[in-house]
Amino acid sequence: MVLNKVPLPIGGIALAITTLGGVYDLYGVPARLVLGAVSFLLLALPLLKLLCVRGQVREVLSSPILSTVVGTFSMALIVLSGYLKPFSWHFAFAVFLLGAALHTALIAWFTYRFLFRIPVPKMVTTWLILYVGYASISIVSPAFGVQESLGLWVFWFSLTMCLALVPLLLWRYVVVRAIPEPEKLFICIFTAPAALCLVAYLKITATPVAWFVWTLGVLTLVSLFVVICFLPKLLSLPFYPSYAAFTFPFVISAMAGRCFELYLTEGGIQVSALHWVAISQTVLATCLTAYALVRYAMAAVRMA
Repeated sequence: MVLNKVPLPIGGIALAITTLGGVYDLYGVPARLVLGAVSFLLLALPLLKLLCVRGQVREVLSSPILSTVVGTFSMALIVLSGYLKPFSWHFAFAVFLLGAALHTALIAWFTYRFLFRIPVPKMVTTWLILYVGYASISIVSPAFGVQESLGLWVFWFSLTMCLALVPLLLWRYVVVRAIPEPEKLFICIFTAPAALCLVAYLKITATPVAWFVWTLGVLTLVSLFVVICFLPKLLSLPFYPSYAAFTFPFVISAMAGRCFELYLTEGGIQVSALHWVAISQTVLATCLTAYALVRYAMAAVRMA
């Protein structure tokens, strides 16, 4: 059966492509419809696998890595709901609520089943997909007027979990190490937490606190530059489904860079270097997403 061969992490690429449309929007590039259509097609395959392949849901829920990776599906639904709003507000809002409910259910399951049972030396950065990726609700919430009733609370939850998990994960990856080769690619996820929190905060807050924005902005850039130092080694690894880690973390970092630049510009602060950094982030995110998609396509051809 063809669906058996579909790797579930491809949902991360669908999420990245959808989010990339939002990044281009910030530059006035009208690419949302095309990227949204590509993202929908990519998202449909793993979703069909979950629904149609017997025992697939049970396998996912019994795996501490897969049960976090599928959080990219709910995040993609949340982001795609913003694409659907111009066509049908009610349908788009229903998709938004579905994505939010699925992500909430995944967090509840993972917390109950794994969070307090896995020792720190066995932690994986994919945990951040669930707990910090929850902030995708905050990012899209203004489109449906629920930024205060829902988006704000989700943001503070995601930020709290970010502050709790990132130090533990840094200790696990820097001190403990002993990382299996396929999981080394998950190092890229370290670029996402501060960026997600920054974008979410700027989306839901009418009067952002300057020092808070600056802190998240600097952390976003520092985490990106640190991970970039690992890129040559990571790109030299053979293909694994975890290649999806090359996509969304860099895309959301590009969005955060652009949002940070716009925030400063609106405040009367012109930093030309930051403008070119933001553009470079977008170019890098686009190239890495395209590269991961090509590698997935090559792998699919080999398995055909």
